[in-house]
Order: sequence, then C-alpha cells, then structure tokens
Amino acid sequence: MHNPTNYYLFSLAISDIIALILGLPMELYQSLDYAYPYRFSEHVCKARAFLIEFTSYASIMIICCFSFERWLAICYPLRTKLFSTLWRANVLIVLAWSVSFICALPIAFIVQINQLPLPDFARDQAWTRRISKDDVYIVRTEFCAMNQHRPDQQKSFILFAFTAFFIVPAIAILIMYGHIAWKLKSTETSTVLKEDTLIKKRRNRSNRIVLKMLRKCGYRQLFG
Repeated sequence: MHNPTNYYLFSLAISDIIALILGLPMELYQSLDYAYPYRFSEHVCKARAFLIEFTSYASIMIICCFSFERWLAICYPLRTKLFSTLWRANVLIVLAWSVSFICALPIAFIVQINQLPLPDFARDQAWTRRISKDDVYIVRTEFCAMNQHRPDQQKSFILFAFTAFFIVPAIAILIMYGHIAWKLKSTETSTVLKEDTLIKKRRNRSNRIVLKMLRKCGYRQLFG
C-alpha cells in the first residue's frame, strides 16, 4: 500500500466516491422528477454544482500528477532519488486538491436558482396574473443553473475550465507520455545496439580463435 501509485489511486477513488455519493442521487432525482420547479434550496444548488466541479477538477489534477510521477521516474530516474517519492506524492496530492478547491470556488457564486422569463406576447394579458406574479418571470419554473443574467460570466468560467482542466492537461499528458515512449524506444534501441556489438565481439573472437587453430594445423602439416 505504501507506494506512490497506490496513493494516487486512493486519492482518485476518494474523488470518484464523493462525486458518486453526493452527486448521483441528485442527478437521479432530477431525471425522475419534473424539470420545474427546482425543489431544493439555493444552498443545495450551489453546493451540488461546487462539489461536481471540485471532484472533477481533483480527478484531472491527480491523473496529471500520476503522469508526472511516471514521467519523472522513467525519463529522469536519478532525480527521483533526491527526495522521497512518498513525500513527493503526498505534496502533489495535497496541491492537486487545494488547486481544485480554489478553481471550483467561482461556480458557487455563479450558480443560482433561476426562473424562466415571461414572454413578451404574454405581458399585459387578462390571464397574465395566472402564470406570473411580477410580470417578469413565470411562476413555478425555478431551475438550478448559472446566472442567466450574466452570460459573459458564464462564458469566461466555461472557457477557463475548458482551457485549464482539459486543453492544458491533455497537452501536458501527451507531451509526457510521448517523451516516455521516446525514452523507452531509445533505451530499447541502445540495448539492441549493445547486444549487437557484444555479439560481433564474440564472433570476432571466435574467428580469431579459428584462424589461430587453422594456422597451427597448417603449420604442422607443412613442417610437421
């Protein structure tokens, strides 16, 4: 159990379990219940959105840390001896969870309970009061989502999350595993070359021995 790989896997399992226990029941309830209105408080709405983002970010960060650990161990094995791998794994895991927590915080302020706006054609009608109390929103249409009145804020957060937790990790992992593949390939090629060199040396040695034996045999036949 006490090795870096198990530490990363255990941390990844915790992240997935949190998402499963706290996120899945809410998703199932919403899929089985009516779309409107949202039946929970705004605090539950914000907490659910935050936990989903937080655990997703944590899983991505931990996978990146694990990939970094493998890259460092294979491509720079001597540097891994400078400090404890278990200590490094613990530091990276704590850092991953901390960064994920901080980056997921904005979603708690962006998400809120919204209502569907009253269409223009329904304003100032005889039946308007039946579906709207303030002539702005339709009653019993509450739903949990990002603030509909701040589309720029939504776009900024989505762009940040997409870049920081998809594009950057994907590129980093691609580079690290590409380097690992190149390192293993070059090591394999180097090993093959060394084996070929060793085989050639043995052949040359065998040829020299055979030549010496032939010389001795020829010398004995001529002068024996």
